[in-house]
Amino acid sequence: KCLIAAAGNANIPVLRIQHGPGENIKPPNRQEHVYKLVFSEEVKKTLITRGEIADKIAVVGPVVFDEIQKFRDYKKVTMDFPLDIAM
Repeated sequence: KCLIAAAGNANIPVLRIQHGPGENIKPPNRQEHVYKLVFSEEVKKTLITRGEIADKIAVVGPVVFDEIQKFRDYKKVTMDFPLDIAM
């Protein structure tokens, strides 16, 4: 929490990555500099209904799949980052 507050004071964007199944039960965070990266569209929809800003949420899939990264063929994969974090 302290780092998020310090980043806000310095006008630095924060990417908060979901790291467990309870992301959608936390109170809404409407800080302008905080962006959420979540596991699924369902989590995103729940956060939006709870008051989160839709443009500050991106679905990136579960981080548990990061370990399979070395097995992917990056010549076939292209993806634009789904959020504009310019401040």
